[in-house]
Parts: sequence; structure tokens; C-alpha cells
Amino acid sequence: MKNLLLWLWQTPQHLLALLLLFVTRARYSRAVEKDGVSTRIYRLKSGRWGISLGLYTILGPDFGIVTEFHELGHSFDSRRMGPFYLIVVGFLSAVKANLIGARMLGRGYEWYYTRWVEARADRQGGVAWFNGRRVLAEWVRDGALFMPGECRLARKWEIA
Repeated sequence: MKNLLLWLWQTPQHLLALLLLFVTRARYSRAVEKDGVSTRIYRLKSGRWGISLGLYTILGPDFGIVTEFHELGHSFDSRRMGPFYLIVVGFLSAVKANLIGARMLGRGYEWYYTRWVEARADRQGGVAWFNGRRVLAEWVRDGALFMPGECRLARKWEIA
């Protein structure tokens, strides 16, 4: 019953996600979960964009795990804001991303991810800044960057 209520509370996002999945023919990749919130990751065959809509995240093929967890952070807001998510978070995020992509703002990557909507998604998804890069917070230990259970530096792995 709880899942049904959550799905209904986020109906606008879910309907838009299902439409985009149908139009783009994105393929299911995997699910990402943190603190009881889960999102299903779908991958596009090509493209350099991503969107988080309730339980669904659609990403281009080149985005890594850090971006997946960032998008999971947007899922937290979707659950909280319900039908207002598209107006508050979706609109601001899309406008900024598209203006930066078009180079109209003259701003870059760091500026975009330090604005409140994106910074909040990073925080909620467990993404942190380390030496000017975004990494999963669990990769940072004692001032160094490590993968859990590994002794090698994380730059050996994918960092978005």
C-alpha cells in the first residue's frame, strides 16, 4: 500500500518518466538504493543528458556511479515534494543545465553542482567534493580517496 501511495504522490514524474522511456527506448541497467530510497537506472544508447523522475532515472551511457547517486538524491526530493517536484527542482535543474550546456551562462561544472538544487541532490545521494571533483562520500577516508575494501586510490575507478 505504501508503494502505491508513493507512486500516486509522484504521478506527474512517473508519467513523464514512462513517456520518456517509451520515446527514448532506454534500457534498464540497475537499481541504486540509499536510506530506503531506490531509483531504477535506465541507460540511453547515446546522449549526454540525464533526468531523475521519481522512481526512474534516465542517463546517457557515459555517466558514472557518482551521477547515479546524485540522481538518487533528486529522488529524495521527489518523494518529499510529490507533484511540486517538477516545478521546484525539475524546472530549475533543467534550465541551469541547458543554459550551461549551451554556454549561455559562461559557467561550468563546479558552479552548476554548487547551486542549491544540485548541491542538495549531491548531499542526499552521498556525493561529496574531494580535491575539486565529485566522488561518493564513502570513498573519502582520513583525507584520502579510497574505494571501500581497497587500498588503491579511487582514480583507478570511474569518477563522474
